[in-house]
Amino acid sequence: MRKLPDDGHRVSPASSIDRSSRGDYGIESNRKHFDFIHNGRFPQVRKTPPTQPRLLVLTSTLPRFVGDPEPAFVLHLAEALSDRFQVTLLAPMDPDASEYERIGGVTIHRYRYAPLRSWETLAYPRGIMPRLRSQPWRWLQVPLLIAGLTQAIRSLHRTHDFDLVHCHWVIPQGLAALLALPRAGRPPLVVTSHGGDLHTLAHGPARPLLRRVLRDAAGITVVSIPLLGIVSDLTGGDPGNLAMIPMGVDIERFAQVRPAPSWAEDHGLRRPVILFVGRLAEKKGVSYLLDAVGHPALAGLDYSVAIIGDGPLRAELERRCRTQGLQDRVRFLGPWSYARIPEAMASADLLVAPSVRASDGDCEGLPTVILEAMASGLAVVSTPVGGITQVIRDRETGRLVPERDSAALAQALTGLLRDPAERRHLARNGRVCVQEFDWRHIADRYAAVLDQAAASTTGQPSTTAQ
Repeated sequence: MRKLPDDGHRVSPASSIDRSSRGDYGIESNRKHFDFIHNGRFPQVRKTPPTQPRLLVLTSTLPRFVGDPEPAFVLHLAEALSDRFQVTLLAPMDPDASEYERIGGVTIHRYRYAPLRSWETLAYPRGIMPRLRSQPWRWLQVPLLIAGLTQAIRSLHRTHDFDLVHCHWVIPQGLAALLALPRAGRPPLVVTSHGGDLHTLAHGPARPLLRRVLRDAAGITVVSIPLLGIVSDLTGGDPGNLAMIPMGVDIERFAQVRPAPSWAEDHGLRRPVILFVGRLAEKKGVSYLLDAVGHPALAGLDYSVAIIGDGPLRAELERRCRTQGLQDRVRFLGPWSYARIPEAMASADLLVAPSVRASDGDCEGLPTVILEAMASGLAVVSTPVGGITQVIRDRETGRLVPERDSAALAQALTGLLRDPAERRHLARNGRVCVQEFDWRHIADRYAAVLDQAAASTTGQPSTTAQ
């Protein structure tokens, strides 16, 4: 599978460079600006008899440019499905993104939703829900985004006549698909929740909208077992078309990277290195990691902590690190692109993911960073939150400690720092466990759901290439 590489090249939205003419990374870009919402039109395509079903994928999370640290799991799944479907991916515009490009077998369109490109900042960086929590005024942008997405779906469907629509997140993507496509003749909708939408919206005023989207969907998937119960509650019982399928990992990509001998020194770290990778938000539990570093159980050990990521709590966490006198132990390395993460994991000694249930109910699904660490042969310390227990079994494939328990976290880290053999034992078992999460297997499962959704609506399965 092709991935967005990291060559340090940031694409300027005003640039006239057409990367397709240079052949960079197999990405083709069209810089031509689309008209704003009500006049929006996408590049016309010649309708020819398809050899594969036409799949429209809707998302609000997507890397905007080469080297962007935004999560790429939706893109990776779309790429993995592109040998069975003609995949078109629709995502929100951002001032730093191109409006049209092609990556591998996936055609990407980004839709306008505000009069000025400088206003199109609801989705990036870090995603819609985190930005709404940290800046409530952004709720004023939500109607614009839903209107722009609805119009973009209509426009693309007119020119492409999609056979299936896959909506990542129930709201806004699933809701916009229902608004855009009339029930008569609507292609089957498959809706995937990654957790943030259901955890934060299921008990608020958006609950009726969630219920409407889920009840109209031809297929529903969630990325962790706890989300199954939330969907069943919203739909009044097991809807019958519900499946738990997590996101995946490119095992080969992570497994083949060798440790860089000077990686720790190059980043001002001392071995052994405890690695954290993720968004610096409440549900990631980084404050409890800092408390664990300051716990007496870790006193006297020579180690360092590398924190890769950015988010609304970064400044607060950095202040806390200074206040607690942890600067000699903890390094905040900032956000890294996906392409740089395999080397970090190959070069670290263990990964910590101290996730918690946030005060607003937000909770992890199954963090892909844990899967990536296991594929890298890295021992993992985490908490039994969300879908984490689907892969981490305590003292077998990793270590589990109670959430928000810094003392227990410090004890677990101490034990693994002092026992390299135990780290190797957990890492070996983790590598065996993670094999079923390779993108090839995950794509098979999503393709089966899409096939079933097509069959339930038309009476005939889609003709996906096997």
